[in-house]
Amino acid sequence: MQRNKMPGWMVVLFALALVVAGCAETELIIHSAKRVITAVEEPPEIKYKVGNPYQIQGVWYYPHEDYQYEE
Repeated sequence: MQRNKMPGWMVVLFALALVVAGCAETELIIHSAKRVITAVEEPPEIKYKVGNPYQIQGVWYYPHEDYQYEE
């Protein structure tokens, strides 16, 4: 009885293909998880920088937040 034996290089090639496929799947899972985490995060809080009061030609100006202002 003759056994059907695969050549050694085919075994190595098959093992290498399994390793590469496993790495690709792991990277896909990690990338997908990052996208889900990013989608769930809340947007950053908007901070306003308001300067100190100042005087120009005898008139005092008091900077404050203006939520309706658009640049």
